Amino acid sequence: MSKIENIDVTKPLVFYGNLTKASEISLSAEETQMLLGYVGTCCWQEDFDFNLQGMTETDNGQALLTGRMPMDQFAQFVCNAGEGDPVRKILDRLQAATQDWQGMGVEEVFFDGFELSSQ
Repeated sequence: MSKIENIDVTKPLVFYGNLTKASEISLSAEETQMLLGYVGTCCWQEDFDFNLQGMTETDNGQALLTGRMPMDQFAQFVCNAGEGDPVRKILDRLQAATQDWQGMGVEEVFFDGFELSSQ
């Protein structure tokens, strides 16, 4: 298994509500760095690391790390940071998507990030 430290924070990170990537949310490199920096300093890192593994790659052959989290657990995560926290705006976007995904009956949230060692 990989850890979030193996995700390249200079590239986008994508969250989606199922394997078909319906209603995906793409974070910019800056947002990726901010969010993963936050995750790395809080109690949620184990949850992000738990299922993180190389499962796919881009059309260009760049390795991706994919993780997943049960919907109820992810919904708790996006509500976690306080109002003054710099990641709050990112979490608000993810929270809105979470509500949409819940309305579609999605049970797990997936995320893809570029593997750090990928060229």
